[in-house]
Amino acid sequence: MIIALHGGLSYEMIYGLGGGFIMALLFFIFIHYRIYKGEYYNKEYVYFSSGRKAVIYLGFLIVNFCVAYIIFFVFMLVFAGISSYFIKTFN
Repeated sequence: MIIALHGGLSYEMIYGLGGGFIMALLFFIFIHYRIYKGEYYNKEYVYFSSGRKAVIYLGFLIVNFCVAYIIFFVFMLVFAGISSYFIKTFN
C-alpha cells in the first residue's frame, strides 16, 4: 500500500479509514448499550448525585475513547489489508 501524494488517497486507505471508523463507532455504541442494560446502572448508578454521575461518566468516556482509538487503528489495518487483497485480485 503506497500513499500517492499527487492523486489523493488510495482505495485501500479510504476503505481502511471507513472500516476502522465504523468498527470504533460500533464498539462505542455496543459498550454504551451493555452498560445501560447492566445491573450496576439500573440498581446503583441511577441513585448517585449528578456530580458523581458526571465524574463516573467522564472516566467511562475517557477509557472508551482510548480503547476505540486503538480499535480504529487495528481495524483500519485489517480493512486496508482485506481491500488491498480484493483490489489486486479483482482488478
